[in-house]
Amino acid sequence: MRILRMTVSLGVAAALVVAVVATAVVVTHRPSERAYLRYVHTYGDFGGPDDPGVTFATRRELLAGGARACSWVRDQPPALWRDEPGLRVNDLYSRYRRETFGGDRALPAAVLPGAFAYLCPLSTYLRRPHLAFLRDDEGD
Repeated sequence: MRILRMTVSLGVAAALVVAVVATAVVVTHRPSERAYLRYVHTYGDFGGPDDPGVTFATRRELLAGGARACSWVRDQPPALWRDEPGLRVNDLYSRYRRETFGGDRALPAAVLPGAFAYLCPLSTYLRRPHLAFLRDDEGD
């Protein structure tokens, strides 16, 4: 009986730890439309704050481009514990750029990283490998 009680207690404790970690990840990776637009307007075509790219796109076009990028990243397989080539965030950028529509290529270059970082940070987080799951000789 004591072993059963201890096993149940450990199971409950493990479930609580998993729930707390999952909640923390969700809470710390909330989307922010305002931060996304600020990023795109600041970095435009990666000239930086001193030389923002000329953006002729409207707010609606920028948000639609970001939404398409988020939709695409949500369709990608999670890579949390996998470390094959092609799964890191830069690889996701490259793959998305190869598969995008011409209209998205006309948007500022900052739309894609801005969307991944600010519009769908949780989806991006779940699609990239994490150091805890990688061998010591690899990085993120």
